[in-house]
Amino acid sequence: EDSDHEHSSEIEYDEHVWTSPKNAIKIIEKIESVLCELDEEKQETYKKNAEEYISEINDIDAQIRNIVKHAKRKTLVFGDRFPFKYFVEEYGLDYKAAFPGCSDEMEPSADTISYLINFIKKENIPVVLHVELSNEKVANTLAEETKTKTMCLNAVHNVNQQDFEKGVTYVSLMRENIKTCLENMIAVSKKYIELQKIIALNYGIDCNTLNQTQLWDNFFTLASESQILTPSFLKQS
Repeated sequence: EDSDHEHSSEIEYDEHVWTSPKNAIKIIEKIESVLCELDEEKQETYKKNAEEYISEINDIDAQIRNIVKHAKRKTLVFGDRFPFKYFVEEYGLDYKAAFPGCSDEMEPSADTISYLINFIKKENIPVVLHVELSNEKVANTLAEETKTKTMCLNAVHNVNQQDFEKGVTYVSLMRENIKTCLENMIAVSKKYIELQKIIALNYGIDCNTLNQTQLWDNFFTLASESQILTPSFLKQS
């Protein structure tokens, strides 16, 4: 019996190729190449900007791979559409979703909702995901029924007026996705928060001067150097 939560046997098309950071890098390289051809006088500027941005994206890619490496679970549950085909394929993740791909359907079936609720409870999934600018209706229903919480995994496709005016970028949105992946796959506990602060202090970092994004950005690097982030610690958290 087929239902919305099953991975379809049909070819699934997804235009959101940039959800894979490696694909985003290919896009940047192509843009750089075209700009250099059109405006030779500014080639060095284009190359320098592309190199710096690619370096930031490679750092994001490395952090996500580190999270997946230490993950307790590798299944993402979406109470929403699913524009992350290239993301999950890049990192070897599985997923369950209320709608197949970027479906135009407005409501999931009762069978799909029931399946997802049971799956979340059985697998102790801590976070139900939704995409940006979603009405979050299905995600909220699943979270309420399973006593979990909702978080946004951003497909970096749409921004609201406020974010646009703030100048958000692919990199800034993907850094937010890192925190979402961390909570979803490793279930951040108070022990993690305490460890995060200990590591930061050991490296002379004043936690009061850093926001959560900055702390998370450096967490795995510092933990790895401190040899604190061990498999036994992860199992205890």
